[in-house]
Parts: sequence; C-alpha cells; structure tokens
Amino acid sequence: MPRPKNIECPVRKMVTLSAATATAIGDYRFEHHLKTEAEAIRRLIEAGLERLASKPDKP
Repeated sequence: MPRPKNIECPVRKMVTLSAATATAIGDYRFEHHLKTEAEAIRRLIEAGLERLASKPDKP
C-alpha cells in the first residue's frame, strides 16, 4: 500500500501515544522498511479506516 508521491498532506495532527503504541509503530516501520515514522503512522491509520469501512454497521 505505497503512498502516491503526488498527494499533499496539508493537515497535521499532534497526538500523544503510550510507550507501547509508540514501540508497536516503530516495530511496524522496521518490519515494512519504511523511511519515516510518519509514513508508518499514515499507513496504519489508512489500514484501520479501510478495515472499519469494510465491516457492516452494528444495529
């Protein structure tokens, strides 16, 4: 799921993470050979949103 080169990211968000979450993001980045932590975070967010979108809504 590589990020297209021509997409700009005009919105920045600052978040606070637990040490465990930060470590998991770092592990994901290393396992997927990503250059930046920001790219790892973007991919994880996109994957989570896609997964949520594919699940049917609960009544």
